[in-house]
Amino acid sequence: MGCGASVSQNENSEEQIYQNEELNRLLQEKGDVSDYSIPQIALCQMSYPPITPSCKSKKELLAAGSDSALQSRDITINTASLLNHTCNELVKMLTEELVSNLSKVRAIYSLIASLDIAQISAPAEEALIPKAPLEYVLKKIKNYQGNHAHLFCALCRVACVPCEVVSGYNKSSSYQLGKQIDRKKLAAQWNAVYVEQEWRLVDCFWSTVCVVGGEDSDQWDVLDVNGRLVTDRKISGDNKITHRINDFYFLPDPHSLKSTHIPRRKEWQLLPEKEQISITDFEQAAYTRERYYELGIRTSDSELDKCRLKADQGQVTIDLEIIEDSPSIDFKYMLFKAKSSKTDSSFEKFVLFERGTGFARYETNIPLEGEFKLDIFGKDGRKHNSMDLVCSYIIECVTGSDDKEPLPDDPAIGWGAETGHLSAFGIKPVTHKTGTITTTTGTVDIKFSLSQPVELMCLMLSNSHTKEQLDQYIYLEVTNEECIIHVTLPKKGVYACELFANEEGLPGEMQNVCNYVIKYHNKKATHNPLPYLPRNRAGAFTKVKELGVEVVTPTCPVVVTKDNKFEIQVKASDGIILYSSLHHCEQKSTASNQQVCYIKEEGRFDLTLERSGTYCFALYTGSENGSQLQNVYNCVIHNQAESTAKQSGTSELPKYKVIHTKEGGAQLPISKSSSENILASMSRERGLADESSCKVNIADDGKKATIDIKVFENGVYLVDVYARSNQESTVILKERYKVIHEGGVVNKKEVEVEEKEEEVESEEETPEEESEEDVRIRELKQKLLNAIASGDEENLASAIEEFKAAGDIPDPKKILAKAERELQIIRMRRRLVAVTQSEDIEELEETLIEANSIKHRGKLDKEIAAAKKRLEKLRNMDELRNAVFKLDQRTVAEIKSFSSPPEPIKIVMKGTLLLLGNTKGDMKDWRSIVALIGKTGKESLKRRVMEFRIRNLTMEVADEAKQLLSPMSLTEVRDASTGAATFYLWSLAMIEEAEQRHEKQ
Repeated sequence: MGCGASVSQNENSEEQIYQNEELNRLLQEKGDVSDYSIPQIALCQMSYPPITPSCKSKKELLAAGSDSALQSRDITINTASLLNHTCNELVKMLTEELVSNLSKVRAIYSLIASLDIAQISAPAEEALIPKAPLEYVLKKIKNYQGNHAHLFCALCRVACVPCEVVSGYNKSSSYQLGKQIDRKKLAAQWNAVYVEQEWRLVDCFWSTVCVVGGEDSDQWDVLDVNGRLVTDRKISGDNKITHRINDFYFLPDPHSLKSTHIPRRKEWQLLPEKEQISITDFEQAAYTRERYYELGIRTSDSELDKCRLKADQGQVTIDLEIIEDSPSIDFKYMLFKAKSSKTDSSFEKFVLFERGTGFARYETNIPLEGEFKLDIFGKDGRKHNSMDLVCSYIIECVTGSDDKEPLPDDPAIGWGAETGHLSAFGIKPVTHKTGTITTTTGTVDIKFSLSQPVELMCLMLSNSHTKEQLDQYIYLEVTNEECIIHVTLPKKGVYACELFANEEGLPGEMQNVCNYVIKYHNKKATHNPLPYLPRNRAGAFTKVKELGVEVVTPTCPVVVTKDNKFEIQVKASDGIILYSSLHHCEQKSTASNQQVCYIKEEGRFDLTLERSGTYCFALYTGSENGSQLQNVYNCVIHNQAESTAKQSGTSELPKYKVIHTKEGGAQLPISKSSSENILASMSRERGLADESSCKVNIADDGKKATIDIKVFENGVYLVDVYARSNQESTVILKERYKVIHEGGVVNKKEVEVEEKEEEVESEEETPEEESEEDVRIRELKQKLLNAIASGDEENLASAIEEFKAAGDIPDPKKILAKAERELQIIRMRRRLVAVTQSEDIEELEETLIEANSIKHRGKLDKEIAAAKKRLEKLRNMDELRNAVFKLDQRTVAEIKSFSSPPEPIKIVMKGTLLLLGNTKGDMKDWRSIVALIGKTGKESLKRRVMEFRIRNLTMEVADEAKQLLSPMSLTEVRDASTGAATFYLWSLAMIEEAEQRHEKQ
């Protein structure tokens, strides 16, 4: 029976004849399945309009419909309806009372898109009605003899809606980016349907399941995910078969399919002739997916219309313009290298991502030649639950970048200042809006306007300095209406400047709202560090008035003086005690009240500035009997007068002592003189602290002081310890601590204080006269130092035992503690290396927990990283093993039910059984393979997979299985059977593990 439709003037073309033949096979099948035929369908006699470009946008088109079917894609037609009704009856049920073609098409599309064909179980043969659509679904589509396009076309024609099957090629999971189109593998069919007086396209299959990845993923290794180094190979895209309805492919705007679909006949592109592309254009075009159009992205650079980008010295810029931007639109990226590109270099943080209002920009700085791929993912939080692929580009680096220094950081929000993160707090950039700043002077002032009170802090990072070192090269100047980040750079290099904000007075970690990359190119110019400025901030803190303090003068927190004098006028409420400190870059703090004179009655601090250069004045509040200080105001003073004091060189600040605590507390013993009082100030490193997050108490018996720290929330806290002489208002910085609260509970009752790692030094020179006891002690200490330097576990353990056996030996440099710590590290290193070779996930997890709990674990970074990588690998293998175990019995039964299975199924099951210990002799034919699959009890296939141990697999067997499986792709196997795809992934993982073990051996 024919389709009964007249066609356009192109009806005699080879393509039209091909389409009619395909449709005839759909509508009246006489194929391999005996007595099978699609039901006798009553087709409308229709006159087909000529093929012309679409004029309306999808939004305009859908707005023109008003039938209820357009309001929801859920159609209340279940499998029973497919089973018990003919095509004519089904179409009548779907389109009853619908007037427009658009409504009818929507109803038919919604039904087909809702079918999870892989999960539809075949009913008993006698239950299949020859004239029911389910027969076509089960006997044709599930067996790859038909497709969604044919079914959609037939049902539309029954509904008297003009519809054609469009044949062409699409960039499915078999597509390899930048390569010529494989016309056999990528051949595909979709539909053109006539609604609202114009032809539109529909792809029901891509609306049902859209797989990204596949063959292309075998060509690439992941290097970098959003600035973070990846050391293990990952699969690009989604390799799981999932049924999800994607309405993008229902009547899409034709231009949005140019990147992924090309028909054999150019007219079916439904574009004006000048916008139509050739197959060569299609192969070279940038790979943009539906998320690209859903986010309203476009590009102005014609180079970005192609998928291959030439990198000049490793540098490429990809500018994505966002037509209707929103703070809820977010992006991530993945950087890959071609397997053919040889490199031993780390690629962490060589992609600069800048997010601004109306754009997202990616700038690469790849240091080596080769071929790389950049995948960009995005989502709009108002519409999407997860990231999806936006676009992909291949980057061809003929020569690598001369600048091989990676970025100092990889902030999640990217670089730049034109983001919604700033505007959410009433902050607006004034001087620098782009993410990259270049300077030849080494000084940068970045200004923002403020429309509301807000908590602020800033920091700077680089690859060649610690954060603590850079704290003396950056500070924030804050007034009521603006803030300025003042930056001075110590030397040539690349730096990150980051701004954090939170609501006024809100305790907790601040949010990162803005980031800059600062490039300093002057090799000769260097700058001295600034004096110590608490919290790197000049100005009054937001709650200063609530604390009963007001700074009257100066009105600006950054000032200049030329006469070695300066005055600060304040007002303080009754009961408020004021303290101050004054720092200069050549002094860690003042030694007495000689330079700071507080006249309480007049509320004035008179400063005597003995040296030229920059000073930092800090003001604190405290109660009469309290010992906790609160920093309320800081001032930066540039003294341009000549020095009146003798220059004495730079005095370094006290280094941070680090406290790791999981119990939320620590006690710090502080040495002091009898005339000193100890006070402390505590703050969050990146936020605001209050009594709900931390507390400091000090016990002082006159001879010593103990600081009791309580931390109630996870985070990093800074504790500055000050000393003051009796009755004086000036405080002197004595110690600095960094408290890292990591949560959880540890067995230790006390939290140890750990100073930053120091090199082990030799003992003092031998004095001219030593007693025998002095000689013995010195030799024991030197033996212990030599054992530490040797790194030999047995030697070190013996030296420690001998040192302890000698009795109570004076050990002011704590050499024994260092030796015991080194022994602990050596033993843990041995354990980590051993456990990394095992297959015991639980043992590996326990060892990693122990390794992370010890102090100075930085020396174990390499071993911990290897153990984490191994744990991830084992967990992945375990997941694959469980995926096999959880396979539905019907899925395994389906594999066994084939009398002559598709070749991918046969090869995969043969390879799986080889790995499990069967020989080729056990698998002479499919019947013998089915017998092995069907065994039960201890010999059942699932149980053998669960009990499989990689150590029992020889390389000969692994190579044999690899030769069987390697010619196939996951897509081929998955298209044949989802169950076989699970065994395929498990087998590949076992082969890869065997190869890695063999290489190590």
